[in-house]
Amino acid sequence: RRVHGDGQASFTMFRKKLCVSSAHAVSNKDRKKLRAAILERFRINENDFVTIFPSKEEITCVKLSDRTLVYSIRDSPMFFDVQARQDLIPTVYALWLVPHLIPSLPVHSPVSKFILGGADFMWPGLAVQLSALGQFSAGELRCVVVPGNSSAFAVGRLLCGTADAVRQQGKGRALEVLHTYHDALWESGSKQVPEGFFPHRVYATTAGQRDTGSETGSDGSVSADEEDQKDHTDHTDRMEEEKEETVSVCQEEGDDSRDKHPNRETQPALSVEEMDKLLVGCFFEAIKNRITDESLPMDASALYSYHMLDSRPPLVHLDIKRSSFKKLSKFLQAMQKRKLIQYKDIRGSLSVVSVNRQHPEYKAYVVTNRSGANQHAKILDTESETVETVLSQEVVVWDMYKPLPATAAVFDAVGRRPTKESAGLVTAVEVREVIAEYMKSQTTPHPTDRRMVILDPVLADALFPSSGSSCPTEVTKEAATKLFFEKMQPFHVIKPFHSHPTDPPLIRKGAAPVVEVVVDNRRGKFKYTTRILGLEVFGIDAEELSQKCQRVFASSATVQESASKHGNVHAKEVMVQGNVGEEVCEMIFVDYKLPKKYINYIDKINKGK
Repeated sequence: RRVHGDGQASFTMFRKKLCVSSAHAVSNKDRKKLRAAILERFRINENDFVTIFPSKEEITCVKLSDRTLVYSIRDSPMFFDVQARQDLIPTVYALWLVPHLIPSLPVHSPVSKFILGGADFMWPGLAVQLSALGQFSAGELRCVVVPGNSSAFAVGRLLCGTADAVRQQGKGRALEVLHTYHDALWESGSKQVPEGFFPHRVYATTAGQRDTGSETGSDGSVSADEEDQKDHTDHTDRMEEEKEETVSVCQEEGDDSRDKHPNRETQPALSVEEMDKLLVGCFFEAIKNRITDESLPMDASALYSYHMLDSRPPLVHLDIKRSSFKKLSKFLQAMQKRKLIQYKDIRGSLSVVSVNRQHPEYKAYVVTNRSGANQHAKILDTESETVETVLSQEVVVWDMYKPLPATAAVFDAVGRRPTKESAGLVTAVEVREVIAEYMKSQTTPHPTDRRMVILDPVLADALFPSSGSSCPTEVTKEAATKLFFEKMQPFHVIKPFHSHPTDPPLIRKGAAPVVEVVVDNRRGKFKYTTRILGLEVFGIDAEELSQKCQRVFASSATVQESASKHGNVHAKEVMVQGNVGEEVCEMIFVDYKLPKKYINYIDKINKGK
């Protein structure tokens, strides 16, 4: 609880981990009562209710320690009832399924940073004219959105009506925030992340509608008291000038959003069977037309977001949640059962490690060259040029290995010695295949434990080259694979951003370098800076990134020489004013497609906390 200035206590957001006291499945009788309460309160139809709570899905009621009830389905919370007051409030999960459940309140993108941080919403942060909201009353529910992004990121209750808001001249607290994206309630669900959502800020997704309003101005928009509000009075006039333009943005949002995500009214909804066929088709398009063995292992989310979605036919909406699989992990499991791929959990993230290109279905599939399949290539065409020049729109990094003399004998034994065409290098998948094939075909099976392998002279010399008589006679297969990797010479191969297909990749010895994103308060207390180092080796232009940071974060960004070296390249350093480290990491991952394992985030401010 928190206490307002009028002495009244109110419910806080779900800031801490949920403390569950009990949970039970909702009976048919209670389900009917819940349905009637939702239909009456939110004025939605039966189809909307079924969209949130499908008929044959079990609804779970979770009771928290403060008597708050949470109604969930498929482990995702959809409604909560604060302290069992018979006052149902939708979560962001429900609003992402049925956006018109409650009216929206558009705010400037920089304001979202402070709402997600726990502040209530203040009227100066409103992204439209007050009159555009129509008539409203204190206590009404509102979801909070950013113009250009129809997905709600917060839910709250209005603290005043139309007359009071006009009397206050658009100042003061407007909305008591009850629940947000990335709070403990959201964490208890599927942790779905809509497009444009970052841990500490929400951005517009429609082209040309990113809010580049001042960070400082936004701070004032969500201040918790009058003193903070006065500190930013100078920004109010400038924000008012932006509001009129944003009104037209909100009016156009519907058309733009329909282009990006067609709705049921303008485009017939696909059935579950049709969505399954589309999903599998996009999967084949991705693995046969876009993904090479050298790019594996690949993060499952990258496979879906950057390859399968871009392989869908024009004007067709691909949504895995509307298929029979429901989740990406279930889909990958189905593809693995069909022996099309192999996937595994690598450091807590699902990754596709291999594609069976000898599978009859793979060979029989004919690539359709859909228009969406070239979204990652930039085509430069001039009147004088007859050949298109295609530049890479992503950074591709391969972890490679070179056999040393001891391990080369294992490759020779199974006939898999690296060729000169590959510069004597092999991928991690090939290394695993070689050691697995050798243990299966060249060693004596263990009599009692299939997880163990009996070492023969060749494998013993490869794994324990200098042990002599102290070499063990048997080890686990997992340990043998790990030791085999350690006895290989690591290399890395990089295809830089904006490189031409005919440009040779960069091949260097050792593990791949990383881009460092360092947040520090070098300039004194509360004077935070975000430094970005090690860009050149990946082909990321420091000047371009600096300008992009200026636009997106509305903050000063400069480029300077860096004293550190990354990948034998003297790196430049981008310095951004403000604590935007996590947002920069997401920007590099999304805009340059650099895998997250090559981005090292260092937070020196909260070190040790």
